[in-house]
Amino acid sequence: MLFKQNMIVVINKGRHASRKAVILKVTEDRLLLGGISKIPTKVEDHMSAAEKRKAVKLLTFIKNMNISHVTPTRYVSELDFSKIPVDEVVNNVVSRTNAKEIMTKVFEDAFNNEKEKPVNKFLFSTLVISK
Repeated sequence: MLFKQNMIVVINKGRHASRKAVILKVTEDRLLLGGISKIPTKVEDHMSAAEKRKAVKLLTFIKNMNISHVTPTRYVSELDFSKIPVDEVVNNVVSRTNAKEIMTKVFEDAFNNEKEKPVNKFLFSTLVISK
């Protein structure tokens, strides 16, 4: 099978198109993905307090997607998602919100410690599409 757990993929269709995600679970024709919707940006002095709060936020998502809607990359994530209850996430809303909180903490820790221990520069960089 082409897709494996902890592989980084790029989403092609839907609301999260052109976002990067990590495969949490692989089934026959679907993937459970956890990814980053918004990476924190640099805070400037001229920004208002509300803009500063929005700028430093890291937003994540959990999505169950069809295999044909994602593109695999050669990168594999080294982050630990073992605390996420993968089997319960698909059907239960409460476990999905808990899993999203856990995933946000994992991504924030990796983003904040990127200078000390570079985990995946590809995961936290913007996607550049060349013509």
